[in-house]
Amino acid sequence: MKRVIYTVLTSFCLIIPFRSAKADVIYWESEYNEIVEKLSLTEESLSDLEEKYEKDTKELEERIKELKKQITELKAKVETLQLIIKSRN
Repeated sequence: MKRVIYTVLTSFCLIIPFRSAKADVIYWESEYNEIVEKLSLTEESLSDLEEKYEKDTKELEERIKELKKQITELKAKVETLQLIIKSRN
């Protein structure tokens, strides 16, 4: 009796890990198609986000250039006004 119980327990210990490993590797066609569809949608979303990132980055870099130009112009005006004030004193 002990031998039968030992054999059954040993069999379960050997069979159960293989069944769970098999479940992680083998997919039904419908599961595979679902995964492929999710992958496709995810790649499309990633592509859209990358395009938006590039566009936004270019817009921000242009805005930075504009602001730097305005700063340079304002500094030049300040220097000019300072020279005018000094020359009047």
